[in-house]
Amino acid sequence: MNESSLDVWVKRVKAAKDLNERWEQENRVRECFSYYKGEQLVERFDEFGNRRAQINKIHPEVRNNLPSLYYYRPFLRLTAAPEMTDEPGTQISEDTQLLQDTVNHLVRDPKTMFRASTFLALKEAHWSMGVVEIGYDANFVDVPGAEKPPLKEKEETPTEANAKEQGVEVPAEVGKDALGLSVDAGSDDASILAEVSKLKGSLASERFFVKHIPAKRVLVSISNMPILENNDWIGYY
Repeated sequence: MNESSLDVWVKRVKAAKDLNERWEQENRVRECFSYYKGEQLVERFDEFGNRRAQINKIHPEVRNNLPSLYYYRPFLRLTAAPEMTDEPGTQISEDTQLLQDTVNHLVRDPKTMFRASTFLALKEAHWSMGVVEIGYDANFVDVPGAEKPPLKEKEETPTEANAKEQGVEVPAEVGKDALGLSVDAGSDDASILAEVSKLKGSLASERFFVKHIPAKRVLVSISNMPILENNDWIGYY
């Protein structure tokens, strides 16, 4: 009997937790974090029951170290590949400049939380590892009674190939969805522009974000490769 997907993933997660626990023990993650917080005394109280004094030199050392490692307002530069700029009539340089200006604006936008999130990740990297998630989020206005257009992946979508078999009357424009947009691989530019215009009309808000992920919530597969993409999987909770 084959194992269910849930059982397989439960075993994978447990193996990843065991690996993470061994890694934390080998690198003394909990001990280093305790030292950062000032918990550095073997005996907190003396023979008279009085709490011993402790001067935390590690916390200010980390704070002093951060400015030399991290520039709070970095300037990102984007350049086009040389083989792309040689094409006659290309606007790749203008497009690259636009992307560069956009990304530098997002880095400095307080709503993106770039500085706060990366600062926390770098600080945590002193005793564990620093992790951030970069993402995009959008909210769309709900349209009551709206129906999703049929997708080409669905077998019931009327097309020239299956309309006769299903006994469905195909619209005059075969291969078009309810919005009149192409649903096949050869979608034309006008359809794409119409779709973009429709999405913009129903867009309530959008944002790019950088979110700090605490290291204790990150799990890496037992492949444990130093390059992120080379691992079987990586996740956080």
